[in-house]
Amino acid sequence: MNRVLRLTPAIALVFLLSSCASTAPVVATHAASALAPGTPVTDDAYMAAVHAKAQRRGVEVHWVNPPVTRVPQQQQ
Repeated sequence: MNRVLRLTPAIALVFLLSSCASTAPVVATHAASALAPGTPVTDDAYMAAVHAKAQRRGVEVHWVNPPVTRVPQQQQ
């Protein structure tokens, strides 16, 4: 019983710390050339334009759901 009580905080700490590392990374647009056509990527150009306009107005922008665009189809 005493051994279980000593392990409980350690197990709780492991679960707590593992939850911080479970978020998926966002795919950057600069790597879009290596992705399959039609794959969604973040729209960095649009985000930069919004940030520039917001900065001129003195507003701070926090993206909850960043805008995405699709990797264009290659034309032959």
